[in-house]
Amino acid sequence: MLILLSIVFALTGCLPKTAGQEPPVPVVSIKAYLPENTPDDATIYIIGNYCNWDFGGAKTSEVKTDNGQKYAEFELQVAEFPLQYKYTVGPDWKYVEKDADGNEIDDRKIDSAPEEVVIDTVAKWAAIPIPPSEEPTIVNIKAFLPENTPDDATIYIIGNYCNWDFGGAKTSEVKTDNGQKYAEFELQVAEFPLQYKYTVGPDWKYVEKDADGNEIDDRKIDSAPEEVVIDTVAKWAAIPIPPIIIDGDFSDWESYAYTTIVDDPDDDSKWGQNNDVNWLGIAADEQYLYIGAQYKASENGFIVYISLEGDNTGSTDMEFGAWSRAIKFDRNVQYFVASWEHQDPQLWQVVNESTKSQLQEGIQKKFVSQGVGYEVKIPLSVLGLESGNKIYFVGCIVGGDGSSSPDTVPNNVYPENWAWDVPISITNMAEFVIP
Repeated sequence: MLILLSIVFALTGCLPKTAGQEPPVPVVSIKAYLPENTPDDATIYIIGNYCNWDFGGAKTSEVKTDNGQKYAEFELQVAEFPLQYKYTVGPDWKYVEKDADGNEIDDRKIDSAPEEVVIDTVAKWAAIPIPPSEEPTIVNIKAFLPENTPDDATIYIIGNYCNWDFGGAKTSEVKTDNGQKYAEFELQVAEFPLQYKYTVGPDWKYVEKDADGNEIDDRKIDSAPEEVVIDTVAKWAAIPIPPIIIDGDFSDWESYAYTTIVDDPDDDSKWGQNNDVNWLGIAADEQYLYIGAQYKASENGFIVYISLEGDNTGSTDMEFGAWSRAIKFDRNVQYFVASWEHQDPQLWQVVNESTKSQLQEGIQKKFVSQGVGYEVKIPLSVLGLESGNKIYFVGCIVGGDGSSSPDTVPNNVYPENWAWDVPISITNMAEFVIP
């Protein structure tokens, strides 16, 4: 019998196992050094394939300290290798470790059972949870703004504190100190790092850029600051255009950023001051074209003609169909807004050289001031316009069918011996580019 056992040992290197006995599961001891901003009362998780990447089965450690260095310790029973794992500072992937620059890192890996304690170092946390029992941290921020920031703008600070949702973002009016524009914010921050950016309106198209107009990384505050955070916004990607208000008050036209206004003398009409165009403005924002007109029309009408650059539809001669007038152009006209005296303005399309069609739903909103003029707004889509398109426009006092125009804005040259039914040729139109 002794001889037989010796033969077995020689063949296998060990004595035969006792029936039903499993080999011991290797124990891996790990010590992980932690970032300085790790809360002293945090719970550190080591999450990996040993627990099927399930936080419910993950091993945890309290934060320990040795000579001022924070660390965590773990003992894992590992049934199979390689062991793959990562650290988090809370039971969620949003608290996972990152590299020193805040970038994602690959899973850590131990290929086989180590003979000694494994030493790791966590460079940074993606975020740090704040226990529900604690009050949120108050972070005060002052942001200096570009000089072209509108005085009446609303500045947004958008970040992870509000889940990057403009609906929950804090805002500030534009303030001024010694000629320098700035915004101020007080944020309640539940976890760090705080990541954020500034916008000059509730949309990413108004986000801050660097001085050359390039994208910038999210701003970041790694832990609760003791003082006011000072930022500087170099440039805005775009500045929102405040809309023209359709209310009959023309004062907002003068301060509007994207407007072409043409003034005309009050007494230069061939039909006298009671049939005279005085002022015409075209403006636009991201959705609408605005037309504002001030004129006098007694038993006569007023028409604003619009020509789209590069559009060969429409007609150069308006003496046909509805609103037939002895007015010719050196370019094709596709649309016009017409009003008899100071009645409701109508939008018409010049389809071709024989057809004009009224666009019943074209004017979305209008305001008529009797004896003064009107304001209207028209969706850009109705006119087939988009950002960058150029249009030409002219305003004309007109009589009835077959009449010419005694006054235009901008001014045009009249033929010799002009009369009410002698055609006028429009060669001078104002220009406007859709912003």
